[in-house]
Amino acid sequence: MGGNYLDFDIRREALGRYGLTVADVQDVIQSAIGGMNITTTVEGLERYPVNVRYSRELRDNVADMREILVPTPLGQQIPRGQPADIEVRRGPPSIKTENARPNAWIYVDIRDIDVGTYVGMAGRAVAEQVDVPKGYTVNWSGQY
Repeated sequence: MGGNYLDFDIRREALGRYGLTVADVQDVIQSAIGGMNITTTVEGLERYPVNVRYSRELRDNVADMREILVPTPLGQQIPRGQPADIEVRRGPPSIKTENARPNAWIYVDIRDIDVGTYVGMAGRAVAEQVDVPKGYTVNWSGQY
């Protein structure tokens, strides 16, 4: 089972026509979809990056993404769909690893109970009801 991803097929002839490079188009894609850190905010002794990217409504709609404007060296603004085809494709599943061992994460959002009590109850339930095969481990992490 794989996940969906956006595939960008850059048309090199279109790049040449508008004086763009692959990096120009990739920069727009990165800042629009993945976001780009533009500065850092300081709060006491802590520092946090400030990331700017397009709103979810634009990032989740392929038709709208094709219309995002790419600035050219000549000052033109052309829709991203001209220098690059954008399609949603199904890809291979990703395998997460930690310390060179495959792992899976389960995120839990709880209500009406404190985290420490929940983790204690869940830990006991897993220990009593789940047969963990040899070579597998269960770890609890977080702030509780």
